[in-house]
Amino acid sequence: MSIGKYKKINEAAASEGLEQFRRDDSLIHHKLLSYLPFMIATNLATLLLSTVDGVVVGNLVGSDALSAVSIFSPISLVISIVSTCVSTGISTAFSTSMGDNRIEDLAPLKKAARTIMIISALLVAVIEFPVAAILIRSYHLTPEMQTMVWQYGIGILISMPFGLVSTVCVYELMILGKSKVLTVLALTEGCVNLVLDLLFVGVFRMGIAGAGYGTAVANIVRCTISVIY
Repeated sequence: MSIGKYKKINEAAASEGLEQFRRDDSLIHHKLLSYLPFMIATNLATLLLSTVDGVVVGNLVGSDALSAVSIFSPISLVISIVSTCVSTGISTAFSTSMGDNRIEDLAPLKKAARTIMIISALLVAVIEFPVAAILIRSYHLTPEMQTMVWQYGIGILISMPFGLVSTVCVYELMILGKSKVLTVLALTEGCVNLVLDLLFVGVFRMGIAGAGYGTAVANIVRCTISVIY
């Protein structure tokens, strides 16, 4: 995300006057109406992403595969806490600087944010497999079910560091009010995930592992688009 985009927003606010940006009911109502359709679409696309793996493997692989997906879901949520914490911290720092109109602070802040993001992504890559192993063992699953959980989880775990980077970029887009871009990203990730799940599981017969790899590729695609944008 370029510093120039942040500067343009602040320059627009200064040139158009504070009256337009006054915090009153009309502004809140206008912003709500402008963001609501895109946020609904984004949430629906996110829901598609989180449920499509279960639907595909449940119908094409079997009920045991569906159970494996459900078992791994809370494990991925635990690991993704790191992404949420890092993204929230970075977005709060950016929004505070923008709100105070401290343009000169954005460049060093962006550099620090990128450093923290990279270190956090590497940290996730290091700890995610041991954490997942501990949590999976805590379920006391049968050897067959444990194997299926790992087959699905490997693809998800591979994509976790990319997911952290993507989440940071998404929070920055939220600060900039790019609701349309967020919707496109969510829809793209959801559609790619659905297509690849059907391709890997239904056509290539990769089993439950295909669903995990499909989700991983979809996550990496969203990360790539987010970083480029």
